[in-house]
Amino acid sequence: MSDVKLSTLEESDETAFTVQAVISQSWQLFTQCWPSHLGLVVVSYVPLIAFGAAWPLQERLADQWGKDAPTLVGYSLFLLGLGIGSSIRIHMTGSQLRGERPSALQSAKALLPRLAIIFALWFVRVFTGFASFLFLVIPGILFNTYFFVVTPAQILENLGPVASFRRSVALTGKQRYEILGFIVTCVFTTGLFFSAILFLSGIWRAVAFHRLKIAKGEMIVRPSTAKEG
Repeated sequence: MSDVKLSTLEESDETAFTVQAVISQSWQLFTQCWPSHLGLVVVSYVPLIAFGAAWPLQERLADQWGKDAPTLVGYSLFLLGLGIGSSIRIHMTGSQLRGERPSALQSAKALLPRLAIIFALWFVRVFTGFASFLFLVIPGILFNTYFFVVTPAQILENLGPVASFRRSVALTGKQRYEILGFIVTCVFTTGLFFSAILFLSGIWRAVAFHRLKIAKGEMIVRPSTAKEG
């Protein structure tokens, strides 16, 4: 049985980042550590479930802020849980890509001191993405591709907010149309199978970041030399 590290890729630099390659490797990484990744999907729902069980709090919010307040709070908590789970999965996937054994607990501990920066970047990216889709349509979507790997840049390379945006722009500049195709594919897939974004969210961003670095020539890719055993 061959022992091939997950960080070993056989594609050349030019073909490192493709929609098929990113999705295929993301699924491979998910299946090889599915209990932890699936567990994080469940944990992502904890804030929403806890709020849903707090009927007195929902009634109080509805009385003081209007009938739509509980819905807005619930949606915000869902996004919060999704953001936390996605960030931990990015860190775990980075460990897998380095050939290390991933640990959700260790990833959570490593990210804890940086949560404020991570959520600030995540909020800015979500807001700019929503604004670009709403007001600028195609030009805005293309512009938003430059910020596609902002969060992985911060989590995996421990960069500051401005440096993370610069890093994302530097990596995605020549790949924006490939990234656009990937985003469209993800949106279509999510529309058909909503669970896809929950199972692979975070994983495919880390893989995309990894492959963009290869495509830019920042990482040397060698064929696997694993022996049969």
